[in-house]
Amino acid sequence: MDEALKRTDRVIVHVDLDAFYCQVEHVRLGIPTDVPLCVQQWQGLIAVNYAARAAGIKRHCNVTEARKLCPEARFVHVATFADGDTTPQYHSEGISYQTHKVSLDPYRKASMKIMAIFERSCPKYQRASIDEAYLDLTDEVNMRIKTRLASSSSTDMDDDAEPDVNWDGAGILVGDQVSHSTGWRDLQLRVAAEISQEIRATVYKELQYTCSAGIAHNKTLAKLCSGLNKPNKQTVLRQAAVSPFMEKLPLGEIRNLGGKRGTEVEEALGVTTAGELWKYSVETLQAKFGASTGSWLYDICRGICHEPVTETAIAKSMMAAKTLRPHIKTVAELSHWLEILSNELYNRLIDDNALNNRWPRVITFHVKHPLDASSHSRRTDLPPFHDFVATSIRDRCLALWTSGGDGSASRWPIERIAVGVGGFEKLDAGVVSVKNFFKKVEPTDEPGVVKTPTPTPAPGAESSPPSRRKPPAKATNSLQNFFNAAPAPAPSNTGATTTNPSPQKHRPPSSSSSGGPLDAFFQTTTTTTSATPSSPTPQKSEQPASAPGPNPASSDSPFQCATCPPGSAAFTDARELAEHNDWHMAMALHNEERGGGGAAAAPPSSSSSLSSSTAARGGKTKTGPARGKRKRATTAGDARSRKAQPPLAFGRRE
Repeated sequence: MDEALKRTDRVIVHVDLDAFYCQVEHVRLGIPTDVPLCVQQWQGLIAVNYAARAAGIKRHCNVTEARKLCPEARFVHVATFADGDTTPQYHSEGISYQTHKVSLDPYRKASMKIMAIFERSCPKYQRASIDEAYLDLTDEVNMRIKTRLASSSSTDMDDDAEPDVNWDGAGILVGDQVSHSTGWRDLQLRVAAEISQEIRATVYKELQYTCSAGIAHNKTLAKLCSGLNKPNKQTVLRQAAVSPFMEKLPLGEIRNLGGKRGTEVEEALGVTTAGELWKYSVETLQAKFGASTGSWLYDICRGICHEPVTETAIAKSMMAAKTLRPHIKTVAELSHWLEILSNELYNRLIDDNALNNRWPRVITFHVKHPLDASSHSRRTDLPPFHDFVATSIRDRCLALWTSGGDGSASRWPIERIAVGVGGFEKLDAGVVSVKNFFKKVEPTDEPGVVKTPTPTPAPGAESSPPSRRKPPAKATNSLQNFFNAAPAPAPSNTGATTTNPSPQKHRPPSSSSSGGPLDAFFQTTTTTTSATPSSPTPQKSEQPASAPGPNPASSDSPFQCATCPPGSAAFTDARELAEHNDWHMAMALHNEERGGGGAAAAPPSSSSSLSSSTAARGGKTKTGPARGKRKRATTAGDARSRKAQPPLAFGRRE
């Protein structure tokens, strides 16, 4: 049996949601699925359910035409951002492209829930679009076959014996609707059809969405099958039916042959169906279209596809854009639309951070003028996660615009604007843990006192025994100081080098999380990728934890910890210093909750802060020796900064 299964093919299921946008609105509004419903964007239709299609409404119809074809149809406009909206809203009146910005966030969030079901049902899945995915069920299918044969009372089957397959309840078969067949490959498809039924039932039970599925031995055939019998059905293509099915199939229906490449093949060879392509040898096709494309055409027209199901790649960037009709001509109008785009990206970034624990580094602002063939763009840094607010992107983009020129008439009007974010990096576990630290706040019986959960001490950090002594009064302001942290300064083109050895960085406490329990059969092992390949172990600090001081300590590095001993904690940028200060904050609150454990260090006085500030600039202080001029060098961080921010003005072409 094992040898027979090794000779079989992969088993692929392509799952496709039925009129997905319409289903999301059906569920949101509680409208029965037999009611004709259309999703509109301005005066056009972007989705039509099957009841409306039966009435003759097509997606290329406008709203006026569709109402004439089906007066009882429901029309739902997609969610939009209007002036003052911080989240997308379903506006019912006054919706216009001149004042609103379309948002597909409700559909993205629904898609994420569907993909989560696919992922827990099948570890090997690939998101193909917002409403479809490929599932490689080969391992699960073979495991079920082995388990059932091992538990059956019959003797072990010979490797040469062909199992009998009953197709009742499996779905619709392509070609002859046989009730029985034989063969290990057919048995694989039959078990896959059973699993597909289970997944589709789970989607409907949890989310009330229906979906169709195609089941075959490769991705191309599975994709073709899923669209044959919609809605809410599944189709199985047995290996014996592949050739008759492909022979009459139009070339344009095959994945990757529906556009320019398919037209090129049809015109070059005078063919319209896959079967007509069979008369050409692989050598002829390679000579005509190249070695790779020629071999692929030879296989694909026969239903042969070797493309694996690959893990869905996380998007490397996000963008929100708006075509402006009429064109805008003032900074006030620009600010209005930038605020709407900023709110849209804000919501998407927060959702992405919760899902993938990452944050982008760069904002790119694109502007297109009516007479220009291409847009002009400039870049700047995105604020770190703990400093990010809904208006951060708007403010940064406006700063780029005002710094790009003198506001002359040549910069107006603007036809289109787009804002993108990229350069995503994984956040350290400590950053997430400190933000979560402030989520649960429980009031105590004592008025004016906030009870804070006790954090886990950072690895290697020493904590003094708890003391009964009341903590200093200033320590109560530590929470306020935490939220009043200044934004990270923009990197300069030059940086100071230090002759001190690289200090160990104090990291905030790590947090661990685990997902909900999964069925043991589907359980997989995940690997967590850190933002830095190797993070040094924090050294034990003898300095008691307290709130960070307002000014950096005297050192060669511009980013020094004000709490740690001078020279013992230097950082390469403001973000690392902020993370380090977060750790001090957590420890300070921990000591306050424990009753002021350890002697809390007092914040530096104004005179010491002034001396530290003077020393950091390389000058002379009253308490230390004079410092000579330091040789400045360009750091790797500065180089990256210049690369990410090319000195490009809006008046020039890229």
